[in-house]
Amino acid sequence: MRHSKGLLAGENAQKNMAMGINIRVFTTNYKFHQMSKYLNLVQEAFSQHLDEIEKVYEEEISREMEEEEYYFLKDHYTDKFIEMERDLPDLLLSSFVITWYSFVEQQLEDICKSFETDISAPENIKHDKGIRRSRKILLTIAKYEINSADWQELVKIGGLRNLLVHTGNRLNGSLFRSTGKEISLVSEVGNTYYFSIEPSFLSYLKKHKLLEHTGFSLNIFPTFSYCDYLVEFGRSLLIRLYSDLDIK
Repeated sequence: MRHSKGLLAGENAQKNMAMGINIRVFTTNYKFHQMSKYLNLVQEAFSQHLDEIEKVYEEEISREMEEEEYYFLKDHYTDKFIEMERDLPDLLLSSFVITWYSFVEQQLEDICKSFETDISAPENIKHDKGIRRSRKILLTIAKYEINSADWQELVKIGGLRNLLVHTGNRLNGSLFRSTGKEISLVSEVGNTYYFSIEPSFLSYLKKHKLLEHTGFSLNIFPTFSYCDYLVEFGRSLLIRLYSDLDIK
């Protein structure tokens, strides 16, 4: 059965090529469509389950009970609401950001393969990795420079990806400066804490409403709206590159 599907897919690809359809654009659109569909399904599942929890909570809390049981139920369901509204979505959406970045990074590498030759890479490229290597290959070999705004956005997303991979979703601060380059933030109770984070990256996190400041910590929580934004940004970025570089 799988073999038959593979043959059918190959036949469809040949037909699309014969019709002049850009296969790279077609497959990229399809991949991002799958990402969007995944996000919608997950969000709907969370919303449905949250509605079910709220319904059970209202039924439980409305019956007669001792004060001790009442506060036990309040605490119990508060934990459930936090889990469904923040903790579990954070786990899935953090993974989505990491997966999205890996996909875009790989697509850029694949684009670069269209221009690489058997000649050794120039010295200024040899030690670069990831998106920076791809950018230099396009600039040096293909004589093409990625749009400045797109590049800066990609760098910021890469910074978020690295933070999620290497520190989870938390940056710990201090009551004291250590290098003099830290950013100072004031907590709700008036205490000043210092964090090692670039001002532009902090602004980026605030702009997309991914940041929560709780005392010593800066917590980063990807949202469904931000992940939807990544889907559209990734789609437009790659399709623009395919078009500008005439890659099919």
